Amino acid sequence: GNISFTGNKAGTNGGAIDMGHMGGLELLDNTGSITFSDNTAVGIGGAIYTSCGEGVLIENNTGDVTFRNNRAGSKAGAIYSGAYPNEIGLSIRNNGNVLFEKNAVADDAGNYILRSYQHNDDFPGGDVHLSAAAGKTIEFRDSIAGSFKLHLNEAYNGIAQTGDIIFTG
Repeated sequence: GNISFTGNKAGTNGGAIDMGHMGGLELLDNTGSITFSDNTAVGIGGAIYTSCGEGVLIENNTGDVTFRNNRAGSKAGAIYSGAYPNEIGLSIRNNGNVLFEKNAVADDAGNYILRSYQHNDDFPGGDVHLSAAAGKTIEFRDSIAGSFKLHLNEAYNGIAQTGDIIFTG
């Protein structure tokens, strides 16, 4: 069914979900929509925060996935993740349409800048895998940041990924 994390607030990190040093987060095989909206964190990661270990996997969900209007005090408005070498920092593969928009972080002057994803560069590795299913899109209307390798439209479990990946922010 549908999953929604809306209007959550954290005094530290991860407005909706704070995995800290506990490992990664997997959102897999859901048939409804997944929405993270209007979540805020005083610290890092307006919607999701994982510090190290494994990153965030959003894979094989048939519904749409949306990150909208999440805010953080620093680093990443929507998702902040860290991963050990040879681990995945962020994987968005074989889903319905995926949209990141109006996710923001505060700069040093307190102004908000649009940024959806940031990798924890204290942990080298943590590649980002973005593969859009046929006829679907992954769209970032906000920036992504960090030192990582970006893999685009690789096959997912033997299924060709031929959808569109759009960066417009």
